[in-house]
Amino acid sequence: MSRLWWDSLFELVNTSYRQCQISCSLSCKNPKDLKSEIRKADANGRLFGFRAWDFGFISHPPIEFNCILTDQIQAITVYFYTMNMYFIALVCPEEINQQVLKWKLWMKEKFGCEVALRSPAHVTLVPPCWMKPELEDNLRDTLSKFSATQNRLSICLTNFSNFKPRVIFVDLVQNAGLENLQYELFRFLLAEDSYPFRKDDRPFHPHITIATRDLHKKSFHEAWEYFKEKKYQAEWMADRVSILRHNKKNWDVIATSQFK
Repeated sequence: MSRLWWDSLFELVNTSYRQCQISCSLSCKNPKDLKSEIRKADANGRLFGFRAWDFGFISHPPIEFNCILTDQIQAITVYFYTMNMYFIALVCPEEINQQVLKWKLWMKEKFGCEVALRSPAHVTLVPPCWMKPELEDNLRDTLSKFSATQNRLSICLTNFSNFKPRVIFVDLVQNAGLENLQYELFRFLLAEDSYPFRKDDRPFHPHITIATRDLHKKSFHEAWEYFKEKKYQAEWMADRVSILRHNKKNWDVIATSQFK
């Protein structure tokens, strides 16, 4: 896989491993996490690597930190891989998307929330991850094969809920068919052993996001007061699953596979 050199170099500026400091020209979101991981690593000349998603990076493509740590000062070279971000979802019909869009725009006007506006209304089945672009066609084919084995299912939306203190969403009626779809999709993808998707340890809680990580904690209560008493009911027959790809600004639907 080709590597692109980025203007980035992490240097250990102290010979003491326990007291090492890291100076970096890369603007990254979690330098403290990186420092912590380096400190915890084996210092006995071991070669090791890190992946961007291990540190929660979302604004940069995957990073690999290749380094050999000894008692002497060593440099850590940072490479950026040429990858895109993808996720798999049930994209809502346009009528529901337009209704959800109104609530997203209200959240933007009232609280400055914009993250949820970057994608159409959807129910995530496989969360975002970085993947090599050359795997994209294979993923389309894999998803088509999977979809051909699945039946349509009814998705019922009911009112609103939240993940405190940053996420507000349209809630879904508990649906064994949807849970099975998500389970079988992951099983199918992991069986291919070609894709970097990883099963979330948290329970599957399908929802349609209205506001997410850019909703400030101090604004959450006011926003939730608005939604908690609102009533909303809708239903659609899900008959397809979609791949979405990040274009460095928004999420685009790049492929859709019909159920049988």
